[in-house]
Amino acid sequence: MSRRPRAPAIANAVRDAMVDAATRVFAQKGYDAATMKEIAAEAGYTAPAFYNYFEGKEQLFEALLARTFEETIATLVEEPRAEKTFEARLDALMRRQFALVDRRTDTFRVLMSAQVTSPAPHPTEGVRQPPEGYRRLMELLTGWFARAAGSSRVGVMSAPEAAMVYMAVTQAYHFQWMTVRPSAPFVEQVERVRDVFLRGVLGAARTSRGAAVSPPRRRAAKGIASAKARGRVSTKARGRVSTKARGRVSTKARGRVSTKARGRVSTRTQVGKGSKK
Repeated sequence: MSRRPRAPAIANAVRDAMVDAATRVFAQKGYDAATMKEIAAEAGYTAPAFYNYFEGKEQLFEALLARTFEETIATLVEEPRAEKTFEARLDALMRRQFALVDRRTDTFRVLMSAQVTSPAPHPTEGVRQPPEGYRRLMELLTGWFARAAGSSRVGVMSAPEAAMVYMAVTQAYHFQWMTVRPSAPFVEQVERVRDVFLRGVLGAARTSRGAAVSPPRRRAAKGIASAKARGRVSTKARGRVSTKARGRVSTKARGRVSTKARGRVSTRTQVGKGSKK
């Protein structure tokens, strides 16, 4: 026989269901317009029963924020695989995080709305930049980058700087995706966002589908320029040689013609003199 879940497990499941209901109502009506009665009805409870778990909307929002933070931290956990390259590990990290966005779309929409529209002071003020939570997240992300790169530096950046740029790039694309609200899942943006992060704006050339690929390297461009330069030099050199050769031939030809002409004139003169005698 299976054992019945213990009371704490049941309570946690109920609290989680209530947070889910609150998230849906916050996403539909906004934090300010949502009421506890509406949230309780969405969860399938009466308002008095709801108050047994949460004192009000502020506690619900705090629980939502805490759950999102824990789930985001969980995406940084991976099985150590020495054969993986840095780029492969980064790709896997982004897929875990972007899949979380797809799974918790309403949650991230609520958090984004709180960041953009909430005036201070406000119950959701903590979401704008929760000092302790944000610092903790950045510390863990910095540690992930250092481990994945096998160094305190990631390319030309320090691990903390790489973590900061990563957050900026991924959040910018996330914000744009949430604003447009396309039917395609956010996880399909992984390749594009990864290549922009790794190669930068100028290094991300578009393919026919808009994916980012590396453009020809500068060395190749230098090689082409060098080849062109060599071609010009060669052309000039050939031109000079040709000119000199033509000059030499012309000089020799003129010399021969002049010699022959002088010989003929001299012969005629001698003949003339002989006839006069």
